[in-house]
Amino acid sequence: MAALGWLLNLDFAAGATETTKVGPLDRPMQRVATALIGGVFGDAITLTYNAAGTYSTTTGTATPTTSAVSVKAMVETYAVDELNDFVERRDLRVTIPAVGLTVPKPDDTVTIGGDVYQVVSVRSGYADFLAATYTLQVRR
Repeated sequence: MAALGWLLNLDFAAGATETTKVGPLDRPMQRVATALIGGVFGDAITLTYNAAGTYSTTTGTATPTTSAVSVKAMVETYAVDELNDFVERRDLRVTIPAVGLTVPKPDDTVTIGGDVYQVVSVRSGYADFLAATYTLQVRR
């Protein structure tokens, strides 16, 4: 597939696989998302990644680990016509630039203005092959 990269206008690094290909719109869309959300329209939030951590055979428990990152995000409420069995009235839509971030997952948390929200679902926004944004549905 790498041999056809020139035909598809894809960038391949030496030894790259199909999962690491970059389309012609990927980098520009990532830059736009970062500039608009991270600079112009974004509000400061804290995204906290939660992991199971290490298991201690002595105590029989796992010690969870967390890591937090401050990012800019567009925070919106859901419209009435978007509410359903999965989206509740007080849920928020939080859109963050994807560049430099690990994909958030359910059970991670977002802190907005001192209030902590649980990530319910994550949708990645793509231009081509690389995510430009992550849209999180969060709930208190």
